[in-house]
Amino acid sequence: MKLRCELSTPLVGLVRRGEIDLALVTKMDGFSGGKVVGQEQLIWMVGTDSDAHHADLVPLALLPPGNIYREHAIDKLERIGRNWKIACVSASAVGLQAAAIAGMAVTVLGRSALIPGLRELGVNEGFPPLPPVELLLYRAAGRNLAAIDALYNYLESYLGSDSGRVEFAAETANDHAADGRFRTLPSNCLYPLRRSLARRPLRK
Repeated sequence: MKLRCELSTPLVGLVRRGEIDLALVTKMDGFSGGKVVGQEQLIWMVGTDSDAHHADLVPLALLPPGNIYREHAIDKLERIGRNWKIACVSASAVGLQAAAIAGMAVTVLGRSALIPGLRELGVNEGFPPLPPVELLLYRAAGRNLAAIDALYNYLESYLGSDSGRVEFAAETANDHAADGRFRTLPSNCLYPLRRSLARRPLRK
């Protein structure tokens, strides 16, 4: 198995072209197909020692244009009339976390990405509630292998359970030897899912 971490939109294209076998992604506007297997709650985050959230022109660290996390963040601030600017753009949640911890900016990620050095911002600090987003599981057509079946069924079952509702948190993933194809997880690799897979290996 080989793990590949990218943004959701390119992953959907890859799985539809049969270049990867599975893709777990965040649902974006315009996505069709795929199976809804869970949700993640988006939250505002700032460094624990940062005062970036007090700025009149709120500095933001966001994913690139076209990502729903970015769209929700900007839309929510626009709706309440708060001024903002882009201080950092990163395709990796690790980059966004680093910018927030360094005091450069406020960011938006899933709650499980709230690592030490970050804290959640709420309504009492001028940041409106953010919505949950849906997780979609895609499978390439015509790939009927037992290993793909096992991983697909595991993800569907685990993410659909109450204990398995996970939220995106980025981490660099190690690639493992494969047959030249990718079994792919989301743009921002999942800390809780990775821990679960380590504890509960797939059954053949």
